[in-house]
Amino acid sequence: MIYMDIDGTLTDRQKRWAKPIPERINRVKAMIAAGENVIVWSGTYRYAREWCDRNGFTGKYEPYAVMPKPKYFVDNQSRVRSLPEGGGKILGRRTIITPEAFMELTQDEFGNVDKF
Repeated sequence: MIYMDIDGTLTDRQKRWAKPIPERINRVKAMIAAGENVIVWSGTYRYAREWCDRNGFTGKYEPYAVMPKPKYFVDNQSRVRSLPEGGGKILGRRTIITPEAFMELTQDEFGNVDKF
């Protein structure tokens, strides 16, 4: 599974609607056409979906999934337990958290589950 960010990865700047980089886009499309499971993601689902549509990620180039960046990464592996409380930070605001710590969160702490 390959998780491919849009802004600054498939575009020339880390800004919405920055100039696409055709060489990178074509490489990702070739991976998808060859059977790789590619998830294209960005800050929100709506933006990621529209960006994919505008840049030809449809038909045989349709990614395995298009999604927003996750709020939490829940993982039991010790290498992600960088803080004593059971988790650390990744990708800015996104949190790596152990299953035990995640299951103890209240509804207010993790919010409503986004549907996409």
